[in-house]
Amino acid sequence: MVAQCKNVMESLKRVIESLGGTMGDVVQFNTFYAGELSYEEWQRTYDIRFSYFPAPGPTATGILIGEELNLPGIRVEVNAVAIVGSAATRVEAFDGGTHATLDVPVAGESPNA
Repeated sequence: MVAQCKNVMESLKRVIESLGGTMGDVVQFNTFYAGELSYEEWQRTYDIRFSYFPAPGPTATGILIGEELNLPGIRVEVNAVAIVGSAATRVEAFDGGTHATLDVPVAGESPNA
C-alpha cells in the first residue's frame, strides 16, 4: 500500500508538471483504497500524500472501497482536480462545439479583467 501510494503520487506530480502546473495547483484530491487498511497504514499513506502538497493542501477525501479497484493488485487509486495557470481566473466550457468563456473574478479583481 505504501509503495503504491508513493508511485501514484509521483505519477500525479509528473502529469501536473507536464501540463505546466505544480502540486499547489491541485484543489481537490480523492484517494480510493482497496482491501483492509489499518490505522497505521492509512496514517503512513496520508503522510506520503500530503507531503506532496504545500500547506494547507487541497480538499481531500479517502474512500475505502473494500475488495479491489479497476486492476487486480492495485490497492491505491487517486483522482485530482487542478487549476493550472490562467485557468485559475478563467473557466472555459465547451457545449456542442460552441466555445464559451466565463471570466471568474479573483479577490481584488473586477469581473472580465
